[in-house]
Order: sequence, then C-alpha cells, then structure tokens
Amino acid sequence: MADSRAFEDARLLVDDSANVPADTRELSIEMLADQWGRSRPEDAAAWILSIQDEGSRNKALIALGTAWSAGDPESAAMFALQIPPGQTREAMLGQAVNRWASIDAQGAAEWLLQFPSLPDFDEAVARLATQPTTLADHADLALDWAGNIFDPVLRLKTVNTVLSNEYDRDPPTALTRLQEVKLLSEADRQVLSVQLQSRH
Repeated sequence: MADSRAFEDARLLVDDSANVPADTRELSIEMLADQWGRSRPEDAAAWILSIQDEGSRNKALIALGTAWSAGDPESAAMFALQIPPGQTREAMLGQAVNRWASIDAQGAAEWLLQFPSLPDFDEAVARLATQPTTLADHADLALDWAGNIFDPVLRLKTVNTVLSNEYDRDPPTALTRLQEVKLLSEADRQVLSVQLQSRH
C-alpha cells in the first residue's frame, strides 16, 4: 500500500468484493479510505464519491476526513464543503477545523467565520470554541460562536464548556457572560447557573 499503484489495486479488490459479507466490505472500504487519504487524499476522495452505497460512502468519507485532516486540515475542510449537506459533512468539517485550530487557531477561525451560520457548521464551531487556546484567550468570542450553534443540545454543551473554564478563573465574569449568550432559554440559563456555582 505504499504507492499509488497499490492503492489502485486495493480499490479494484474492494470494488469487486460484492460477494463478501457487508460488514467486511464496509471495513475494507474504511481502511482503504484512511490509508489512501494519508498520502493521496484527492484520489481517495474521487473513488469514495463513486461508491454507490450511501452508508459505506459516508463512513468512508469520515475516515478520509480524519486522515486528510491530520496532514492538511485546510484542504480537508475545503473538500468537506463540496459534499452534500448533512451529518457526514458536519463531521468532516468538525474534524478538519479541530485539527486546523490546534495548529493555527486564528487561521481556522477566519476561514470558518467567513461563512454564514449553517447547521452543518455546528460541530466545527463547537470544536473551535472549545479549543484550549480559544478558551484561555478568547472566551468572549467562544461564547459568541457557541451562541450561533443551531443544535440546542450541542449549543448548551459548548456554552457549558466555555463558561466552566471561565468560571474556574473568574466566577463573576462567567455568570455575567451567561446572561449574554444568544439563543439560550431562561430554563437553560438557570440550569447552567446552578451547575457553574456548584463547581466551588
């Protein structure tokens, strides 16, 4: 599997494996997506997008996203934007932005925030907001981003992470910021307030 020819041979084997058990074939697809994605992600992507079975294709895309993000998260994020909206794109964007932010938080933020708020960006926004550097240096921005997350469960979890980190350093500021977060219900604010104040 060290060169492109080996990946092509492996692809042919997988493509011709219709008679093997479905779970074995699916695992083979994911493993090839991961290995191929580490060295030639564009070629792996072209093959994965040709897979007819939606479930296998989506799992392979997520495996590709993990591998691609490890080496070139910016390109992985750009690729993720090309696939149809949904959970797979959301997962791939989250992986890419998380990896990107770990090495260049400002670059990842600038790229992500040029787009309008969309549900598919929820996981990426959550990961960016809860990056250690973001939590330590930009809690106000982290809360702004968290407040724009569409999924109410993920939004609440992200806000809780940001405010818990802030509360450990500055309880009054954390409680004040809790009142300023967008899209939280009063019930959620009360729950978070109790959770925060129970930390000490």
